Amino acid sequence: MADKGKRPSFLDREIRMVLVGKTGVGKSETGNTIAGAGMVTKIFASLARAMSVTKICKQHSFKRFGDDLQLVDVPGFCDTIKSHDDIKEEIMKCIGMSSPGIHAILFIVRVGRFMEEDKNTLERFLRCFGEESKRFVIIVFTGKDDLEADNDTLDNYLGNCPVTLKKFLFDVSRRCIAVNNRGTDAEKEKFTRDLIVIVKSMVGDNGGQCYTNEMYERCEAELREAEKKEKLEEKREKELEETLKQEAAAYEEMLQRQHHKMQELEKQLQQNKRRSEEAKNEGNQLRERLKALAMRQNEEEEKRVAEQKVAASEENMRREVQNLKDLQKTIREEHDRMRIEMQHEEVRKQIREKVENGDTSYLGTAYRWVKSKVASFNQFS
Repeated sequence: MADKGKRPSFLDREIRMVLVGKTGVGKSETGNTIAGAGMVTKIFASLARAMSVTKICKQHSFKRFGDDLQLVDVPGFCDTIKSHDDIKEEIMKCIGMSSPGIHAILFIVRVGRFMEEDKNTLERFLRCFGEESKRFVIIVFTGKDDLEADNDTLDNYLGNCPVTLKKFLFDVSRRCIAVNNRGTDAEKEKFTRDLIVIVKSMVGDNGGQCYTNEMYERCEAELREAEKKEKLEEKREKELEETLKQEAAAYEEMLQRQHHKMQELEKQLQQNKRRSEEAKNEGNQLRERLKALAMRQNEEEEKRVAEQKVAASEENMRREVQNLKDLQKTIREEHDRMRIEMQHEEVRKQIREKVENGDTSYLGTAYRWVKSKVASFNQFS
């Protein structure tokens, strides 16, 4: 980490690390494990509760395995008590305490379900430290004992973790390690040795560079510019939303008008349909009436023909009766004439007999009788 040809100073030899992560994932416990603190004396206060114990940045320098180490514990990124500005102030203190720069950012994650709160913590970290900080990140998974209790491994856990965590792991070149802060001293020492090896390897890959205040300031400038753009975008979105609301209101009004128009058209359609049904019924009734009228006309024609036939028949009967009467009259007249002739014949016979017998005393009376009979006969002729 020192320039060639120069004797390395203390700052060149010192490995400076910071602990960041969500409240309650075990940052302070991990710091104590790295520092080699015992159960009685703890450098970083830690309690098993959701509220963050670390309120402000705490720094501790110590020597482990021949290396000069410095650790800074940063307040939880999801601490509900502190505001975003307060956390940014603590980060600036953290960077100042780690001057001239941070070699390793130990991002602490608890083994288990990667919840929405964990995702928010990761997003807040990247927003505060910037994308450039990924070159200096090592992910430390606490709760290794839970994996061992389930006969599980870190590799298997990482193979099934959410995409957000997998992507972050890929972005930091898969630099990660698991720790059992409840393990034996030997287990904790092995973890610390392995961690120092990973840190030194990462420092070498970074060419001895550190995460500096300049990098943070660039991140802050980019963040402020992003916030300006975000505010401008929010303003545009609000204007667009207002425009869309107005257009939506106008469109809704148009839809209402069209709806009313459709209702009117539907009403007219129903009326036309009703009128059509009425016209159809009237047509059917008219056809029935015409049919009935035609039937009545046929009946009347048949009746007229029948009446004509009856009249003709009656006329024929009347003529036949009259002819019969005439025939009877003729027969009577003929009968009367024959009777009168017979009477005349009888008188003539009697007269001839009287004359033949020489009796002429009654000739005057007979003459008058014959004359009256002839007059009577003439009435029938």
